Amino acid sequence: MMNDWGMGWGGGGMWVGPLFWIGLLVIGVIIAISVSRRLNSGRDVPATRLGTPREILDERFAKGEIEREEYEARRKALA
Repeated sequence: MMNDWGMGWGGGGMWVGPLFWIGLLVIGVIIAISVSRRLNSGRDVPATRLGTPREILDERFAKGEIEREEYEARRKALA
């Protein structure tokens, strides 16, 4: 039952232990990454800045949403 190495597993049994620990380490890393992603999922969204009324007006004019006359009238109203 015993071989030259003093183990009763046979010649190919020595790879099972290290393979088990490597697999356990991989599973642990996968679990850690998964937990980390779940905890940080809500914090990845940057806060949107609305801007001042003047910045919003300038942006709408630059996009072509309002005409020059309306832009100037609203700009005077904001001043």
